[in-house]
Amino acid sequence: MKKLILIIFSFFILVNNSYSLNELQFESGSFNDVLQKAKSENKILMVDFITDWCIWCIQTDLKVYANSEIIDFASKNQINWKVDAEKGEGIDLAKKYNVKGFPTIVFIDGDGNEVDRIYGYIPADDFLKQIKNIAAGKKTIKDLTSVYESNPKDVTANFELGEKLTSIGKSDDAKKYFEFVAENDKDNASGHYDDVMFMRAFEKGDTTEILTLIENYPQSNVIKDAYITLFNKAVELENKDAIEYYKSILESKYASDEFANFYIGQYFLGKASKIAKDEKASNELVMEGLDWADKSMPYLKGGVFEASPNNLKSQLYFKLGEYNKSLDYINNALKIWGTRKSYLEQKKKVEDKLAERK
Repeated sequence: MKKLILIIFSFFILVNNSYSLNELQFESGSFNDVLQKAKSENKILMVDFITDWCIWCIQTDLKVYANSEIIDFASKNQINWKVDAEKGEGIDLAKKYNVKGFPTIVFIDGDGNEVDRIYGYIPADDFLKQIKNIAAGKKTIKDLTSVYESNPKDVTANFELGEKLTSIGKSDDAKKYFEFVAENDKDNASGHYDDVMFMRAFEKGDTTEILTLIENYPQSNVIKDAYITLFNKAVELENKDAIEYYKSILESKYASDEFANFYIGQYFLGKASKIAKDEKASNELVMEGLDWADKSMPYLKGGVFEASPNNLKSQLYFKLGEYNKSLDYINNALKIWGTRKSYLEQKKKVEDKLAERK
């Protein structure tokens, strides 16, 4: 279920700008070249479908492909290749393998057949577990389908197949397996009934139901995701008391969790962004915006999203006429995401103002 919730929370937006020299190396050449290499070495081919606007692709570069354990395992046990799904042969390959969101990472055997896929961004620890399973032929769609077919009335087999289908973007196909779990595991003996009930509540955005489930299943392995959902709902409704309450829970219980920190950081960024876009914002309000941006930074540190508060601080200092500070912060953003068009435009805007002063 953990994988499932990560997929629900991960949306896709931008691409490949390296932040570290210590990262996984990808093969050059064409698809046929790397496929032939995979076949000759009897290895799985990992194809990372990216685009030049996919922000979660960059986050994968910074947080996943820079992980030393992933570098070691992936370098030894598979052939690794990236392709832009909107350019060159990537266009036809994306159609062939039915790639619709980014990043999508497809694992292919030496004959070009899909073995499994990772859909969207997942943290390094989960990524490592998945590529190890794929290399061993475990927990793949083929493996889980085989387990299910050998015993279609097994609750765990139904749940794990439904979870896998959801994780690869086939949530409609997964519904019948989750429905089986809901009907046949009402005492939660397998530990999957609560997962399915939470998932349904998340999809509906039903906060009352989520709170009831938290009360009934306090030891559920998706409690964290429940609190993230409640926090995001509070932000959406601008309920200050609820925001502070759920933020305090996330900070106290999940201080090191990547997704908990991401959503708290995005909350602060939203406050700063609103002020940055306000053409009539007073200097006092702009200073408040800078404070919101500062508050977001600790939660977003170490990944591509760290660029966003730097960009917003550049915009806010620009409003104050402090162009040197504005330039410093947009340069910080560009160190992280050097190809983003809006950042490059912001830098030019600042440099033009500085040039006028000379």
